[in-house]
Amino acid sequence: MLRHDGKSAEGVLVDISVSGVLVSCNETFAENLHPGDNCGLYLCGDPIACPSEIECKVIRRDASRIGLQFPAGT
Repeated sequence: MLRHDGKSAEGVLVDISVSGVLVSCNETFAENLHPGDNCGLYLCGDPIACPSEIECKVIRRDASRIGLQFPAGT
């Protein structure tokens, strides 16, 4: 699940590495994300079940795919 600017959307984890993730989500939600934006990432679809939000930075966006970078030291 991704959160940005008070909105959230479910996504599919496409790829993950030590420095970030590539997530696919609804194009309407993705249109509002731009490189440099901060957003939150939950590694499950229910924030109650896994309450830890990972703050990320958008590093790229291509249609419905969003590249997110984890903060340094995570």
